[in-house]
Amino acid sequence: MEDDGALPESVHAAEERARSAEERARWLEVRLEVERCARQMGIVDEDAAFRLLDRDRIECDETGRPANVERLLAELAEQRPWLVRSDSAPSVTNPPRDGFRTLSLSAIRRMTPDEINDNWEAIQAALRAR
Repeated sequence: MEDDGALPESVHAAEERARSAEERARWLEVRLEVERCARQMGIVDEDAAFRLLDRDRIECDETGRPANVERLLAELAEQRPWLVRSDSAPSVTNPPRDGFRTLSLSAIRRMTPDEINDNWEAIQAALRAR
């Protein structure tokens, strides 16, 4: 038979595809675990956390599942605190009262001289915007 030489090559190719699929599945499992832990820890950008995580330090348990992702993410959050949601973050729909606000002409007219002096920059900005 002429195909005897091709058999080992096709078996080798199949084994290589299987190894490649196992490797992709393992990294997918790691990514899912990172995303799950990141959500639980309040990390705002799960993708950034996955990309910034030192994946060479990930340890797996006896079943091959990632075992130390939470600890690694906690270390990452200490190094990069901007990754973690802040409880005191301002609401986008409800701006803070001490922040900049646009003053109306009628509000400016009702101000006392002291209020005008205290809010002079905001008044100038409101008048320039008109």
